[in-house]
Amino acid sequence: MKKTIKKRKKAVRKTVRKTVKKAAKPSIRKRKKTARKPKKVWTAHVAKMQKDIDKALCILKKDIKRKAPFAVIEKDNNDLLMLLGECNYFVREFHEHVKSKK
Repeated sequence: MKKTIKKRKKAVRKTVRKTVKKAAKPSIRKRKKTARKPKKVWTAHVAKMQKDIDKALCILKKDIKRKAPFAVIEKDNNDLLMLLGECNYFVREFHEHVKSKK
């Protein structure tokens, strides 16, 4: 009797599937919700500016209390005035925007 040798099966090569990119759909740019509601943007910006103004005022008061040199007090005062001017400008722009929508 002859011994039968079991033959090993050949390894099966797996084919790699190529991924096909789908064509991108033309996207419609959506406006942010806050862009549609300028009052929300305005209130958020005013709150931020109020915080900055309070901080600048606190620094100015501290410098005056500790009798800082005139140059330091003048610099802090100019920073505060610039913030107040920016706030004034922003409020004026907002009211003009509201008026033009009517």
